[in-house]
Order: sequence, then structure tokens, then C-alpha cells
Amino acid sequence: MKNNDIQAFSLENIYSSGKYLIPLYQRNYAWREGQIVQLIHDIKDFAKTNYEQNYYIGTLVVYKRENEKDVYETIDGQQRLTTLNILYSVLKNEYFLESELSGFKKIILDFENRILSTRALELAYKGAFDLSANHNPSIENAYKIIVKELKTLFGDHQNINSEFHQFINYLNKKVILLRVNVPKETDLNHYFEIMNNRGEQLEKHEVLKSTLLSYLDKIDEVTEREKSKILFNTIWEGCSQMERYIQYAFKKDQRHRIFGDTWDQLVVTNFDELLNVFDFSSKSYEDIGNTIEEEGSGVSIDDIIRNNSFSTITVDGTSETSERFNSVINFQNFLLHCLLVLTKSKDATLDDKRLIKNFDFLSDYSQEQKIAFVKEYSFCILKSKFLFDQYIIKREFQNNKEGWSLKRLHYYSNTSQSYIYTFGNSDEGNSDSREIIWLLSMFHTVAPNMMYKHWLNASLKYLFENYSIREGISSGDYIEYLQTIVKKFVFKRFLSDHPMDYYDMIYSSNNLQINEEEINWSKLRYDQIQNNLIFNYIDYLLIQKELHQKSDIPELFNFISNYEFTFRSSVEHYYPQNPKDGHEKIADEYLHSIGNLTLISHSKNSAMNNYQPKAKKEHYRDGATADSVKQYLMFNKYPDLSWGINEIEEHEKEIILLLNQEINEVTFQ
Repeated sequence: MKNNDIQAFSLENIYSSGKYLIPLYQRNYAWREGQIVQLIHDIKDFAKTNYEQNYYIGTLVVYKRENEKDVYETIDGQQRLTTLNILYSVLKNEYFLESELSGFKKIILDFENRILSTRALELAYKGAFDLSANHNPSIENAYKIIVKELKTLFGDHQNINSEFHQFINYLNKKVILLRVNVPKETDLNHYFEIMNNRGEQLEKHEVLKSTLLSYLDKIDEVTEREKSKILFNTIWEGCSQMERYIQYAFKKDQRHRIFGDTWDQLVVTNFDELLNVFDFSSKSYEDIGNTIEEEGSGVSIDDIIRNNSFSTITVDGTSETSERFNSVINFQNFLLHCLLVLTKSKDATLDDKRLIKNFDFLSDYSQEQKIAFVKEYSFCILKSKFLFDQYIIKREFQNNKEGWSLKRLHYYSNTSQSYIYTFGNSDEGNSDSREIIWLLSMFHTVAPNMMYKHWLNASLKYLFENYSIREGISSGDYIEYLQTIVKKFVFKRFLSDHPMDYYDMIYSSNNLQINEEEINWSKLRYDQIQNNLIFNYIDYLLIQKELHQKSDIPELFNFISNYEFTFRSSVEHYYPQNPKDGHEKIADEYLHSIGNLTLISHSKNSAMNNYQPKAKKEHYRDGATADSVKQYLMFNKYPDLSWGINEIEEHEKEIILLLNQEINEVTFQ
């Protein structure tokens, strides 16, 4: 390649570097909240800690179109480039930064024969999505996500500080894109295929594993050294399969010694105790990295590849794969949760891009301290994974159905093991099981980004500290703890003018009374809501209220009994912001009130956004399911033809009364 085929552009210069065409063979814009939020955080964090250094955000692989001046067909990097265009649009429109973004005069992307995507980017640049015009909802969704995240990090345009200006300056001048021009004779289809099937780099958790193993390699006594390394490796590899219950990381005859007669207790209490019950004689442990031992037989990597499946387990006489369950978190982030639970260090972040850096403190340890830490940490991983499997929700896929589940693995005989509800002695569980599933899914469905799962860290900390070999975890105490945590998050952070840090709420706070004077109720308004957990919490409180009062709405009990929290991130105005067909607008005081708001999916919001309440209600009567308990009550507690200022005020009072009742009962422990 020639030197001019690889060029580095700062973001303030990329917008004058040409026009970028997204060809038809590329997939449409598909970044979701987790990826968008991670990009913003990566730039913000680097701006704060490495301000003088460039941040290379990625490579833009392009093919210059012949006979078209400065038009580049984008082969790789379009998702990132699209997101940056949307980010700059938000900064221009929501923070009024046209002078600081002087290079951003226009959108530099165009989608080949995709009118809806091109139109959506144009609307993003204007900052006014035309609700009557068809456009790609994924781009509008990204715009809203960026608005929300920037407000969370920096506040709105009236409250921005020096950190925000530092972020903007760094974004413009130090964030670098490398543009690579492929030669004219390149077969683009073949190149694109190769790019999308390239091998992956070594992951951070694999590097960390190697480092920790190297500490165990310093154990003087040969037998102890080799056994410790094998056991560490077994724990690490077993826990890394987050969808698979930890019992299946061990040989069948060892499960009783480690997990009790029925496999649903952790009866060992530390690494050295586990060493004493672990069987090192089996050949399957000589190279456990290349073997998955399952149900007494070794399965090689080659076998797994040929079968195109994960290892199989036998449950109730039938063969099932680990694909039955989906974890709410990946292994790298799980390792960070374990580190924070073990060390309780405020420096232990939940950001997996800092996974290795989080262990820098070990450089100050002596050799003996490093060995002791690795043993303690590896047992912490094992215990946390056991608790995670039993007491944290998973997405379960079975019999062509899916839903949230809370199940433990239970041994009956050599030929029969079952997944049964953690609380309750049958496959149906009990009311506490349902309650805990509601509480955990209430948290999870508003925190898709891994670094924001503070609820999970709080839950694992509680489970780790309160697990009893004989009694397990008390369902009642667990429910009470989760109810306490959500109250802290809502009242001490999202509705407070002096938001409390997550770490302090989870690790430091005791006996925190909440006074009504501390609550800023204006943070329940549309333009002030900081986190959608508020909507889910309101739904949870409405469930408790309606179940307790045994509502007189005939269908409500059935709706609530089968209700499931789902991933929703679009705040809808029940009475629309821009009414169709000549209907009058209402004052912002009522329009943006919590009484007029509900949380729904983006697809439903796009489809029904401008319709009158009556039309929306009829749409759901025709077969659609209400997205929330709050929305269901808004549909059913008021007359068919009525939804206006009076109804909005009445519903708002109901919500605030509900929240006030929780405040008056709060005593945090």
C-alpha cells in the first residue's frame, strides 16, 4: 500500500474528508444501547486519564469510487461512523455547540438505496424527527440513547461544566480514525467476507488467567503447585461458561463432595478444602483446556466442533444443551463483580475494558500474598458462580417458550437431575420465586450495558455474605434486601438533588432515613427522568398494590400474574405531543407529567406515537399486549373516551402517593 492509502483523521477533520457511502451488501445500522454507551464512556474515560494522548477509535476501510469525487464505499467501520454522526448531531442540537463543532457542517454518510436510513440521519442532523415521515427507528433510538447518556454524565446544556468541555475538545482533536483505502483491483465481496470471518484477538480474561496462573507457579512444593494450577484452571474454565451450571465443571463422582448429596449446596468453604476433595487422578484433567469432562466421559474440542454443540447434560432422562439458559452477564464482567465482592475496593470498577488494570494492586504484594490472593479469588469465583446459578435470573428457552427463571440444579439419581425453582420444592416454585424474578428482572431490563449492573453487584454481595451451607438463602430476607436496594437507587440517586454513589449505597450506607424534603419530584417529568428503573419500580409497586387490594378489574389479576418485565426504553406520552387530525395540544405541565407517561418498546412508540389515547387503547384491544402494568391501568381505569388533564392529574397523584408510602416506610440497614 502507498502511504496515502492509510490516513489518520481527527474527528473534526473527518467531516471534510469526503462522502461515505454504505453499500447494499452492508447490514443496516444495528448498534444498541450497550455499544453506544460503551463508545461514549471509552472516549470520556480516556479524555480524563490520558488527555495528551490520541485515542484511536478504529479503522475505516474504504474503496474510492471511480468517477465520483471524494466518494468512498465503506467496507468496514460503518456502525462506528454512523454512531459518531449521530453523536455530533446530538451535541449540535441539544447542547448548541455549532461553534465548537465547526467542522460538522453536514452528515457525511449516505446509504445506498436505503431511503429510510438516509432520511433518519438527515432528521438527526436537524434535531427534529418528523413524526409523520417514515425513517429508520434504530437511528432515532440511537439519538435518544445518546441524549440520555450525555445528560447522565454531564447534565443538560444549562449545567455543563469543565469536564464536559474537556470531553468535547478531546473528541474533536484527539479521537482518531484511521482510513484505509483498499486497492482498485480488490474483489470487494471477497474482502468483505474475509473481514467478517477474521479471527478474534486473545480476550482480556485469557490474559488475566495466564497472569494469575503464573503466581501459582511460584508455589515451592511441586505437588501443591501442580494441583493448585489444575484446580484453578478447572474453576476458571467451568465458570467461564456462564450459561452452564457450575456443577458440570466437575466429574460426576466429585459433585457430591463439592455440592452435597443433591448438588444444590456448596459444602466446601475455601480453596484448600476443595483441593482435598478434588480428584486429580483422572486423565481428563491432564489437559483440561482441551477437554470438557461431562457425565463421566471426556469430550474433545474436535468432538465439540464436529457436533456443532456445547457439551450435553442429562436432565430427567432427556438430553439438553447449555443453550437452554442465557446469562444476564458475560464472564469478563462477572470476574469484576467477584473482585469487587471480595475486596470491597472502591477502585474495582465494573468496566471490563479495565479488567486487567483492576488487578494492578497485586504488583505491591509479596509472592506469598499473590499466591494467597489467587487461591482466595478463585474460590470466590466458584462460590459466586454457584450463587449466581441458583439465585440470579436467567433467560430460559424450553418447549418453544422463553421467560425469566430462577432455578437450581437438583440431583435425584444417576439418571435423573432436574432444574427446579430455587425457592419451592416443585417446578412451579412459590410466590417468593415469582417476587424475586420480578425484582431482579425489574433491574436487569433497564441496564443492558454490562458496566451499569450495580444491582447485580449488590445482589452477589448479599448472597456471598449471607449464604449458609445448611439453610442456603432465605427467600424472605432476599426479597427484603432487593426491595431496600431499589429504594436506595430510586430515592437516594434518581430522585435526589444530591445523587448518592452506587458504591456507597451498596457497601457503605447504613440506617439511611429518607425525608420527603430530599426528593425532587420534578425528576419524574419527561425531560428530567434519569433512569427508566423509575418506570419499572412504579410497575412493581402497582403490582404489589393491586395484588394486595384484589382489584375489581376482572382481567387485571390474570395480567399481573403473568406479567414479565421486558427490555423497553421508549418513553411514550399517552396523550401525544403532536396530536393528529386537528386535536388540541395540552400544556407541557400536563403533557410531560408522570401521569401521562409510560414505558414501551420503540417499535410501538414509532407506530402509535401521534395517535389519540382512544386509538392507542383500541390498538391494544385488537390483540397487542400492554407493555407495562402502568399502561394497562391507564387503559382500564378511565372511561373509554376520556384521557385529558383531569385523568393525568389523578394518575400522577396516584403514582406520587404510591412512592410516598415507600418513603415513609424506609429504614435502610
